[in-house]
Amino acid sequence: MEIEMDLKGLENKKVVFSRGDDQPHEAPGGAPEKGHLYVNAEEVMPDLVESTDADESKGPKLNVDRRDFMRLFSASAIMASSAACVRRPLEKAVPYVNQPIDQIPGVPVYYATTDEGGCGLLVKTREGRPVFIEGNPQHPLSLGGTDILAASTLQDLYHPDRRKQPLARMSNNKTYEVEWEDIFQQLADYAKSGKVAFLVPGTTGHQTQFLERFLKQIGQSPDQIYSYESQPSVNALSEAYRIAFGEVGTPRIDIGSAKLIVGIGAEYLDHGPTSVRDTKGWSRSIPYRDGSMGHSVQFESRLTCTGAKASVRYPIGAGDEFGVALLLVQALLKTGAARGSASDQAVIKQFLADNSALIDAVKTSIGSTADKIGALADDLLAKRSVVLVGQVGAADSNATLLQIAGIFANILTGAFGKTMHLDR
Repeated sequence: MEIEMDLKGLENKKVVFSRGDDQPHEAPGGAPEKGHLYVNAEEVMPDLVESTDADESKGPKLNVDRRDFMRLFSASAIMASSAACVRRPLEKAVPYVNQPIDQIPGVPVYYATTDEGGCGLLVKTREGRPVFIEGNPQHPLSLGGTDILAASTLQDLYHPDRRKQPLARMSNNKTYEVEWEDIFQQLADYAKSGKVAFLVPGTTGHQTQFLERFLKQIGQSPDQIYSYESQPSVNALSEAYRIAFGEVGTPRIDIGSAKLIVGIGAEYLDHGPTSVRDTKGWSRSIPYRDGSMGHSVQFESRLTCTGAKASVRYPIGAGDEFGVALLLVQALLKTGAARGSASDQAVIKQFLADNSALIDAVKTSIGSTADKIGALADDLLAKRSVVLVGQVGAADSNATLLQIAGIFANILTGAFGKTMHLDR
């Protein structure tokens, strides 16, 4: 009630506050009145002050006296001490009977190896056990870098949820865990009665030689080793270079020296045997340095990390990668400044003529994006550039033809010998 009276008293005053003559909606204020200086509102209105009664500040009391408190404290101390006296499993430190010449307890030993993607690795071991994996700085592909898959390889050995027993598929089409001794016996019976073959991923090193020796040892043909490539673009790329140059192999791409990188379905920052090296090269090419910066243009049918980091990204339909590459090759020829010998250009023109129907269909499919390819061709010829095509997202029936179109584009831009190398 007192607060309401004070507020009504303020309403009856003609001038509540003043900001000067520049405020048209307020009367000019007079001379300041002398009086007491109030620091806060509580000095004028004591009802706003919160109650600080000592009884209210006290919390609820526990109905525990001194003797009960000592009993509870003693019981907790006894339980803590009994838990500390639990007998742990006995572990013995057994020394070597015949210590290996290359193992010293406490001193790590490093081994150089590669993973399935061809990434060079250094494996740190202690007493024969791998404990850390890092990139090999002397490896020509990875240049000291590594990827998350290689770094997590140790999880196969030490993760508590790893597969610890083999699985066998029974007649009811369900899998069950079986003992190692049982599965070894079954494999030995199969090896005696029929043919044995190995299906392994693409690999390097001595694994193939080891499997060949094993097959010979059990009386089987060493040719019964079949490998599949986890990177489908590798096979298409090798076949395309065999058709174009008569040699099986893949070029070494120096993305770091390029100022314009064009990818057509190429996930060079996501997948591939050289993704680690390409990522390091991309980090040298694109960022702003010495007054200039590189650019990357990506044509892709689905969003990838490569497309997300590109300077310009053009979405295209799934399966249109080959047609877009042909459009780019056609635009390079139309500029009149394309590189390559006369015989090379004649072969390229014939290749475009054989696929003219596909080129027309892709123009309609990608719409206004086709109009941007002409300007992109001019930039490719004006800058140090490279064209990368095909990866997992473009692994269709035209995968090899797409790689051939990429070879033609790099011939016309003069990339071979600058950003692409076949001799090293």
